[in-house]
Amino acid sequence: MAVLSGEGVKLSYSADGTGYVEIAQVVTMDGPNTNYAEVETTALDSTVREYRAGLKEAGTFSFEIQYDPDNTQHAAIEAADGGFFLEVDLNDDGTASEKFSFPCIKTAFSFGGFEVDSNVIASVDVRLTGDIS
Repeated sequence: MAVLSGEGVKLSYSADGTGYVEIAQVVTMDGPNTNYAEVETTALDSTVREYRAGLKEAGTFSFEIQYDPDNTQHAAIEAADGGFFLEVDLNDDGTASEKFSFPCIKTAFSFGGFEVDSNVIASVDVRLTGDIS
């Protein structure tokens, strides 16, 4: 059984979905997650509530970076008011690589880590605006 390590996973940014540039100093990533609506199909003669899967919701993605105001990608994400694209590269010990990308909008950008012996962290939340490819 193969186990994929989080080490070596890369996150990249693109303003237009082409020409991705790796985002430096990423420390955590969570997602993307997708959800399906639950559409009730229970009829009067049913003996238990019944459902079918509805329309897929693209979901959310979040990540944290050790913030550098001089980093081009950090500044672009902080300033983003419109949509952009992210790409996750699941690097498997350099022997194989699976990438997936998605369009998104920024829903939150917040700072933390303002304490002794800590790094300034920017936490970023995005909403996917299309399918994962």
